[in-house]
Amino acid sequence: MFAACCCSDITSPAESDVMIERVPANGAMAKIPQEAADSDVKQEMAPEDVFFRVSLKKTSPQDKLGVHIAGLTDMDAIRIKLIKAGMLETWNQENPNKEVITGDLIVQVNSTVGNSAELQAAIAASDHLDLTILRKL
Repeated sequence: MFAACCCSDITSPAESDVMIERVPANGAMAKIPQEAADSDVKQEMAPEDVFFRVSLKKTSPQDKLGVHIAGLTDMDAIRIKLIKAGMLETWNQENPNKEVITGDLIVQVNSTVGNSAELQAAIAASDHLDLTILRKL
């Protein structure tokens, strides 16, 4: 009388090594510290927004992130305007499924959440960078 579908869209692990998970904005906020949840970032998010992490390590004082950025006055983030030679370009080559692209927002650096100047200071001060990236879809 009632038919049930036995087919599914599940892919095997061999078909996909790394995937960026799309998380609804209200579910994603649980992964961000309370300071970020209270910031303007929360007000600007849409249900399609995606968060992911990028971990980088500076191996010499000459290592640079390799981006042109725009500090945003209307929200606590750094907008990536251009990716050039540097650590993020290397990350993108090594992690094509978690590539950082023009327009992505850096919303957290290690445990620092705040305005553009605070995020830039955290990038400059640390040899290990755990970046939280927000991609608005």
